[in-house]
Amino acid sequence: MKKLLWYGCITALLFLTSCHVPSYTFDPRSTRAAIKFEEGKYLLNNIKAPESIRQKLEEMVTEEISQYLQKDITLVRNAGGVFIPFTIPENPDAAFLKSLKTGISGYDYLVNVRTEILSDDIEDMEVGNIQNSEENLVSVSLEIFDLKSAQSIYFQKVSGHLSAKDDSKDFSFAKSSKSMVVKSLKKILKRIEKNHLP
Repeated sequence: MKKLLWYGCITALLFLTSCHVPSYTFDPRSTRAAIKFEEGKYLLNNIKAPESIRQKLEEMVTEEISQYLQKDITLVRNAGGVFIPFTIPENPDAAFLKSLKTGISGYDYLVNVRTEILSDDIEDMEVGNIQNSEENLVSVSLEIFDLKSAQSIYFQKVSGHLSAKDDSKDFSFAKSSKSMVVKSLKKILKRIEKNHLP
């Protein structure tokens, strides 16, 4: 009897809820070639992201990249005498990269992570119908600059999208935009892990 009641509750819950899964795509401009982490000092720029996930993102990047280096990657805030613009544009021009090199003397490579939350309508759990116009849209990019040549040598970008069209359920499971930012960065780091050269 208890089993029957349990199965009945589960069936009713599934009937009243829906689950929405985001899609993730790599930008076509993303570097296709594998990356080799050359010897030198690496610096991680401040990551502009919601406070609740910023430290997690920094830890993900430092743990992944440090395993390929002779020395751990350094966070900008822990590097004395270093000045970097908080936001580095995608596809910076030569003049910007030369000024960047001047502000980061003593380091050979800069890792820059950009996160953008373009739409933030849906939470992890939603009560009530999700409107067709509601969506979560995020993008995350990771770029590595060679400061000696003042050039970008590696670029990956992932966009995440979640919509819940035709949702008629009273309760829904989904992914918040912050969770999607973390997942997007995981996908980039997974590609680095898979394709890096020893």
